[in-house]
Amino acid sequence: MTELVSRILVALVGLPLVFGAVWLGGWWVFALVLVAALVALHELYVMARALRPLVLAGYAGAVLALLGAQLGGLEWMPAGPPGLLWWLMSSAMGCLLARAALYGLIGL
Repeated sequence: MTELVSRILVALVGLPLVFGAVWLGGWWVFALVLVAALVALHELYVMARALRPLVLAGYAGAVLALLGAQLGGLEWMPAGPPGLLWWLMSSAMGCLLARAALYGLIGL
């Protein structure tokens, strides 16, 4: 099968799904955009594998940004990635404080 035939078959299957999700609106569009975002991020991370990107953080940031847009409107969309960054930094600080406390207790 040639590349052109493959693309035409994907379009024939995908276009009705896209039109159906847009017609239904709401969470259906959210699911469609979420799948598209995760597939796009996956392809980006495959290309940038040598740079060792933070894959899970990217996926979580995309999901949180889209959830912010769906639940709170477009003004809440930018809250996802900074919220994720805050969570990652507070988790790292918690680990460092726990390690420091443990080392202080056992005298290392």
